[in-house]
Amino acid sequence: MALVGGFPSLREISRRTVRGPINPLDKSTLVSIYPRPIKFKNVTLTPGLWRLEPGNVEKPAILTIGPSSWWRDVGPDEPLIEIAQSSVQIAESLVKDYLNGMFACNMHDSMPGLFFIPGCKTDAHGNPDDKKTRQWIHDEYQHLLAAAVTTQSNYWRNLIRYGDALWARSNGNPLVINDETRLAAKLLGVQDKDWMKDHQNQGQVRCFACGSFKSPDYPICQACHSIDPQHPKAHLIQKAATGPFVGLENKK
Repeated sequence: MALVGGFPSLREISRRTVRGPINPLDKSTLVSIYPRPIKFKNVTLTPGLWRLEPGNVEKPAILTIGPSSWWRDVGPDEPLIEIAQSSVQIAESLVKDYLNGMFACNMHDSMPGLFFIPGCKTDAHGNPDDKKTRQWIHDEYQHLLAAAVTTQSNYWRNLIRYGDALWARSNGNPLVINDETRLAAKLLGVQDKDWMKDHQNQGQVRCFACGSFKSPDYPICQACHSIDPQHPKAHLIQKAATGPFVGLENKK
């Protein structure tokens, strides 16, 4: 080990990780219709950090990646040997490694809409063009997008079924319902679940008259229709409710 501020030894210089020439045509495209950002990290690869933005069917999130390398140690006094991995190998590894660790994902017909396509579209200078690549995916890989929609819908439904089972077995413990399950219920429009009501109550206040939960942004309780006297617009609503036209229909 070299001292701080000292010159590196010949051994340290020979064992530095220096990448060889990179094939500029070796590109693959990660595609996601998953509505959450995805971060890939592999500390043994160079480069080893990627990020995908949230996507949907109309505008899938895409990320063009190239090859990466890892280094093989053959001896303490020997230089590290670079082992290059093509973009297809990296893309396949990233997708499988990320999905394999997700709850309710079976890697067959129930998983988030994440896949990869070999290649990409480039501009006049040879740089990846996201707009052209996205249109290319819609034109030539519509079947992969349709399959991703189906598997992701199954994934959301399975999460909701697991959420119901966990909620029943835990006697209504909100800690057993994760954010992914709540997102599934929200996307499929099944927010009438008891475990969703518990989540929706967060950030709400109780009505001073009936005790029901209500949003602090609205002055009138939905349950008993009482006006919250602490709300800044309460006096305006009370004034409108006691106006000159109130009660005329009863007199008729």
